Amino acid sequence: MVSPNQQQRSFERVSIPRGGGLIVTTPAGDWLGAVRSLGGGGLLLQGPLSFQQGQHYHLRLIDKAMNTRVDVDAVALYTISAGVGFQFTGLEPVAANDIATLIAKHRERWGGSGGKEA
Repeated sequence: MVSPNQQQRSFERVSIPRGGGLIVTTPAGDWLGAVRSLGGGGLLLQGPLSFQQGQHYHLRLIDKAMNTRVDVDAVALYTISAGVGFQFTGLEPVAANDIATLIAKHRERWGGSGGKEA
């Protein structure tokens, strides 16, 4: 059974300002944009490309300051003026742990969190 604290943790997210240092590339290293919000369930990506809603993508999150690279599968859910919202799909345990670490480190760095997943 999942405790209320575990549920709350899984929906935690952190906003990341411009220049926050968390970017997304393709597995081949092509730059896709900067992460503006990161949560246990997904992210908001700001960049020049458009993504097809409902389409699955393989993304690599990179935080050079933390020397962290996390490969995730995600589906594009929506597009707003701030960027494209992605939901993680089939998140591997190691990737989920790495994302939780990124959330914690960026929360420490930039402060605050929202209440729903990105």
